[in-house]
Amino acid sequence: MTLKVGLFDTDGTQTLRDRVAARAKIIYAWPFDRAIRPLEPQDTQAIFVVGCGHSGTSLLATVLGRSRELLLVGYESGAFFPMRGLASSKEVTKSWQNISLQLGYRGFVEKTPKHVHCLSRIRRVVPQARFIAIVRDGRDVMASFLSRGFTPEFAVQRWIDDNAAILAASSLENLIMTSYEALVTEPEAEVRRICEALGLTFAPDMLSGSDSGYGWIQGQTMGQRAEQTAKPIYDSRGKWKDKLSPSELDLFWSRAEPMMAKLGYDDGLR
Repeated sequence: MTLKVGLFDTDGTQTLRDRVAARAKIIYAWPFDRAIRPLEPQDTQAIFVVGCGHSGTSLLATVLGRSRELLLVGYESGAFFPMRGLASSKEVTKSWQNISLQLGYRGFVEKTPKHVHCLSRIRRVVPQARFIAIVRDGRDVMASFLSRGFTPEFAVQRWIDDNAAILAASSLENLIMTSYEALVTEPEAEVRRICEALGLTFAPDMLSGSDSGYGWIQGQTMGQRAEQTAKPIYDSRGKWKDKLSPSELDLFWSRAEPMMAKLGYDDGLR
């Protein structure tokens, strides 16, 4: 039970009471989690897209969901958050597998960015799971968070925490690393690379399709992402230059410089 409850505060509004309640749920589920047995192996792929929110996770999941071989889980499930318990996680995942088989797909792709902190929990239930972790320049991520009403402090810390989890897992054999920048500058080459690693057949309409598996969601943040992902891939790099104030950039670099360097984004543009 080493997971920090605060890591799953997705919008910065979690109160002390919320954290105490979440911790109580984790403690209650702990003995049941220890006894959980993995799902029986099936001839299906289980693919999880993870990373910091606003890094291109929705875009990547949408592109993969346009494959004729995968069912896209069209919502952020949070199925493996520690407050849920692995028994619940197992039943939800089993339903995704069964629906995939029923509809003639080879497997499913699910996207919950915060699952980046749950990789070991996912592997407990689905040992053969594949993960795709996407990273993005933290300045653009911060600008995107601020446009949705988040505080600068929350945005920077979440980007640091989530990417630290990616780096900690980067040596996993079943994890594929990619970046928003690679996805938008060389989309065909990057998606082909990911498809090859997953054993999927690349199709050109994965890049240019106008459908989004999130299109049924109306309003709020996911509704906005549904609109964005119902378009061909487009380049949103560098928007931070017009969006972030000098003080916000100072805050960002004071906290995020080590992580920017580790991810290769320390380009000297301050």
